[in-house]
Amino acid sequence: MNIPGRRTKYPDTAVHVPFVLTDPEGIAVNLFNDTDPKVLPMLKWSNVRQVWTGVTKNNRHYLGGRLYSSRRQSRFDEIKRRHPSFREAVREVYPDRFTLLLNVGREVQSMKYVIVQIPKSWLYDGQFASLLEDIRTHCGAPLSYFDEEASHHFQQWAKTIGHGEKYEA
Repeated sequence: MNIPGRRTKYPDTAVHVPFVLTDPEGIAVNLFNDTDPKVLPMLKWSNVRQVWTGVTKNNRHYLGGRLYSSRRQSRFDEIKRRHPSFREAVREVYPDRFTLLLNVGREVQSMKYVIVQIPKSWLYDGQFASLLEDIRTHCGAPLSYFDEEASHHFQQWAKTIGHGEKYEA
């Protein structure tokens, strides 16, 4: 989810803005709807030490911190004002979608992971499988499950798209 701020662009809804960009050098997560390299720094594959997948949870589950449900609700309300068709509810856990955590091995807790929360639509339109293939091809870091819950849901997803054996960790 975007955190509104001065760097965030709000393009016309007809304009396609990539969320995740990969190339042989690295990966970038476009949190500000802006592909300008000054705003969209790339994480080099060589800096990624481990890749985990988990069901999508509030980021505090991965990084620690306090629960600010009123802030999350106000952010969701802002998205609903901009996009009336947005129907998502604020939840702690979204077991119907996945998050990728790219461990960059930093000592500072807030910088330990790059968190990529995968849109639900990507699970069935091929984009998530394609992203996993890019990671496998370019990264070299192993793909693991964040926890047992992730293992179960991920294997179920892989079977539904016909790739059950391909994604066994």
